Amino acid sequence: MHSEPKAEHEFLKKFIGEWAFESEASMEPGGDVMQFNGTESVRPIGDRWVVGEMHGKMPDGSMATMMNSIGFSATRNRFVGTFFGSPDDHLWIYDGSLDKTNNELTLEAEGPSMTVPGKFCSYRDINRFVSDNERQFRSEVREDDGTWRTFMRATYTRQA
Repeated sequence: MHSEPKAEHEFLKKFIGEWAFESEASMEPGGDVMQFNGTESVRPIGDRWVVGEMHGKMPDGSMATMMNSIGFSATRNRFVGTFFGSPDDHLWIYDGSLDKTNNELTLEAEGPSMTVPGKFCSYRDINRFVSDNERQFRSEVREDDGTWRTFMRATYTRQA
């Protein structure tokens, strides 16, 4: 099925390029804050998708590779995508939307709990563009009481 690119497809072009990131995470409430950094290379797939490959040094010193894809489904009127990485075996399936300013993309997914084996939780990844050369990222998990807890933050700076 062929469709004309939409404004949402144009938004995805903001991700294209070479990025460096610095991140911190605390997997458990009140847990130790771990810091890690790395690079991300994002390229287009046609004019409707972007694919990113991240490489970074994990808090334990090991290297990790992560991949993501993001597109916009005109049929569903939603952003869609995937995420997976070498540290775990879960394929994250994204469903998301832009905020009213068209500057912040929220991608929601279901995934394994960080603290309870066998339990699945709701997660969301939020990308906010500060400028053409900087974006802020945060990951949140929905707690049992329904609140969202930020467990990871990152700042991405465009390198090229």
